[in-house]
Amino acid sequence: MVVVYYGGALGNKMFEYACAYVINKEYKDIDVKFFDTLKNVVWYDSPKLNDIFETSMDINEITNCDFYKITGIIAPPNILKYLPVDKRKLTNLWYKIDSVINKKSELRKEGKIIRRGFSYVEFPKFQKEVHYFLKGHFCNTKYFEKYKEDIIREFTFKNSISSPELKDIRNKNSVAVHVRRGDHVMISSIDKYAYNCNLCNEKYYIRAIQIMQEKYSDASFFFFSDDVEYVKKTYGFLGDIKVVKSEKDYVDMQLMSNCKHNIIANSTFGYWSAFLNQNENKTVIAPKYYEYRNGKPIEFLYPINWISLEV
Repeated sequence: MVVVYYGGALGNKMFEYACAYVINKEYKDIDVKFFDTLKNVVWYDSPKLNDIFETSMDINEITNCDFYKITGIIAPPNILKYLPVDKRKLTNLWYKIDSVINKKSELRKEGKIIRRGFSYVEFPKFQKEVHYFLKGHFCNTKYFEKYKEDIIREFTFKNSISSPELKDIRNKNSVAVHVRRGDHVMISSIDKYAYNCNLCNEKYYIRAIQIMQEKYSDASFFFFSDDVEYVKKTYGFLGDIKVVKSEKDYVDMQLMSNCKHNIIANSTFGYWSAFLNQNENKTVIAPKYYEYRNGKPIEFLYPINWISLEV
């Protein structure tokens, strides 16, 4: 059996699902299941991919991972629900707990734990009689490159959009500009050396917008952000821009994927918004480095025709 770590927000879960899909496709005789590490955490709003997309794998059947005997990979729910609401302290403790549990879990496993991050490392040949636990977000295009068209079909949105912005997005030479702040601002402020989210700055976005304007004189920019006031204040000088914020994050993803072109943040959410964009002539601009760990840049492997800019 292969159990895939199923954690994080929408974009991370899409990478995890894509990885599981490929394994399920290539190993017909091996069960592939999911383990949701945060499903019992009271403050965590975990998106259910089956409710959003036309996915073929049933990811509502979450296993408790009998061979992986710990209460959670990120943090035990019985600890987290009693923590203070202060997000900065909470996040700091979150990563400390993660480190401790991961070290202890190595001593308690009864199967093989395979860890993956942003770098592509080929999986071993899975054996039916062995239990595997895949830990990580598998944020690399190469894991599912072979099944690109399948993955696009898997992530077909179930519901049509009723957003008032959709007509403009479809009728204009629209460029989705994804500005992520929120948790990236918070996490980067904790320890800029050990873990820096490489927050995309104004210089990055202005250069990306200039490139789009040079390529498309009729480009129309639609900003999507978790910090609407910041966007209006910082990029209002560009003139006629639209700032979009839907009640549900997956609606924003759907709208962004309907734009003709994309400028994304260092975000798995932004990645999938651009990846699902079906415009054959699309231009996608993305930050070269996703984050910094212990002072070292972590590069994100994008599709070959995307443009990478340093932040």
